[in-house]
Amino acid sequence: MRLAALLLAIVALDETKKVDVVCPIDGTKFTATEVVRTDATYRWGGEDSDFCPHAFQTLPMEHYIWTCPKCWYSGAKEDFVPKAPLSDELKKKIKGALTPATPIAAGAKQEQIPGWVKYDLVAQIETLRGAPPLDIGRRHLNAAWAARQAGAVRLDDYDDWVEAAKSAGLSKSLGDLGKKNRSEDDLVACRKLEKELAAGKYAGTALLVRRYLLAVTFRRRGENVDALRWLDEVDKSKGENSVIDDAAKQVRASIAAERAQQKKAAALLAKAVEDPSLVAVEKAESLFMLGEIARRNGENADASAWYAKALAAAPGDALKKRIQAQKSLLK
Repeated sequence: MRLAALLLAIVALDETKKVDVVCPIDGTKFTATEVVRTDATYRWGGEDSDFCPHAFQTLPMEHYIWTCPKCWYSGAKEDFVPKAPLSDELKKKIKGALTPATPIAAGAKQEQIPGWVKYDLVAQIETLRGAPPLDIGRRHLNAAWAARQAGAVRLDDYDDWVEAAKSAGLSKSLGDLGKKNRSEDDLVACRKLEKELAAGKYAGTALLVRRYLLAVTFRRRGENVDALRWLDEVDKSKGENSVIDDAAKQVRASIAAERAQQKKAAALLAKAVEDPSLVAVEKAESLFMLGEIARRNGENADASAWYAKALAAAPGDALKKRIQAQKSLLK
């Protein structure tokens, strides 16, 4: 069993490689990171209820999209080595028309450009291409997921954090987790830990670390209403632990970034579901996603309405079950 778990852990590691890239818009040369394989494909880091897939220990979404550090043209590998060259008309549209969501320094390396910013740029390019609202909305959802994943700031070099995460059941190996969805398992562990804190089980540093542990775990799963509630608890001890203070600030900022992208996605998905030609499953999933975005932003009345529409439109039992499960969380 130990050997099997070890082999599974080795396989779970992402494989990446550096590649030299030439921007098809302005000819700028830069180095990108290509994801050769990732365990996010198998959801070994969990899959959130809104379909966000996580890798076990890495952040592949930071590397799926490449961005030219000069003109900000962005896309996946195939967009930089297209089977057919971009038209002069499209090049003219793109050049000078892109605006990064956060400033990008001249000559910035790829790892210095947040993944969510890259996806937002892709959404801008899709808009210039004249893509349907659903496609553009999905790019903003990708941006939201990238902000979510990178914004869950772990403290793996901090012994108190490591001990707290282990005792709470939030650092299970792949072997211990088995076939469970890590995302769902994490949320169950969080609810148990919340009860322990309410019962006064911890005090001092142990309490502060666990408050942050709850905040960042809810954050990793995109449950930002709960994440912000626990960040507020963490802030009550501001000044006592600079490591946690700095991490909490990053987590809070990442929530703002995710919510801004969710708002953009929601506007486009709401437009997409009005298209009578939209495939039934895409319409139902989009309605469900609108419900999820609303719920994750604390807009429960809107969430309930979207979930109801999604249930009416859902063509399959699996999606209906997911919708009902999320609808039951509304208070």
